[in-house]
Amino acid sequence: MAAAEPAAPASMPVVAAPQLPPEAADIHFVDRALWPDPRWSDAEIRTANPLYAALESRLRSASAEDQAAIAHDLRQLRLIGPAERFVLVDIASGRLWMIGEGRVAGTMKVVTGKPGMDTPKMAALIRYAVLNPYWNVPPDLVRDRVAEHVLPDGPGWLRRTGLEPVASYAPDAPALDPEAVDWTAVAAGDADVGLRQEPGPYNVMGRVKFMFPNNLGIYLHDTPDTRLFRAASRRFSSGCVRLEHAAVLYRWLFGGQLPAPDPHRPEQRVALPRPVPVYILDLPTLARDAPQVAPLHGHQAAA
Repeated sequence: MAAAEPAAPASMPVVAAPQLPPEAADIHFVDRALWPDPRWSDAEIRTANPLYAALESRLRSASAEDQAAIAHDLRQLRLIGPAERFVLVDIASGRLWMIGEGRVAGTMKVVTGKPGMDTPKMAALIRYAVLNPYWNVPPDLVRDRVAEHVLPDGPGWLRRTGLEPVASYAPDAPALDPEAVDWTAVAAGDADVGLRQEPGPYNVMGRVKFMFPNNLGIYLHDTPDTRLFRAASRRFSSGCVRLEHAAVLYRWLFGGQLPAPDPHRPEQRVALPRPVPVYILDLPTLARDAPQVAPLHGHQAAA
């Protein structure tokens, strides 16, 4: 779920690069290092990306109607350079793949943005994880949904849901007295207040979120609500990407187990020694042919 996040550092703006190929026009390339290079050969891309190779193989026997759709998705996949490893999120199938050394290391279901709050297509670098995260409630939800609960039920509703008003969304922001907040003005849009959910078993961020700083407020995160992963179409979030197996992604990225949550240490930032590219694309023809499951350090990722 998208939340209020600090703006990306000035060195990492969302860039609009006129030299990018036409198929990249609606993709936000957050990091210049991920701009596609026309010098990449088919052989390099095929070797590094088994999803590209699988879809390319299907193209040869597809009908003329299917060929156009497959060719479109292949052009999208060509935007992924021959990286040693990367993460791919496909909005169309609601699935994430971990690719390393030219093989599928694992895959899992994801929940992406609902209509009107669609997850944007983008390319960025995962730079760190946040353990035991707060959930910073988006301002529109504070205004439209939270305030309407506080008005009839009183501030006790906030305590029951683990929510607290804060002066800002900085990790060290002081908490505010909920009795001192003018919730009528907040509900009317005449006043603003920050609201965050304390870390814990009911926090909508779960145990961890994976950050690739960007100006769109998008990230990958755990979730305590696993029911939505059983749905065929999984477009329910407010833009961010919810993970079926966040601990599996953490282990693949960091090479170790996801630490047990420490209730006394919220917002623990763990830097990734070497940033890993993440691509969020929309590939309608991919799901039928992409390799689905592969062993991951002794764990079989769920299909």
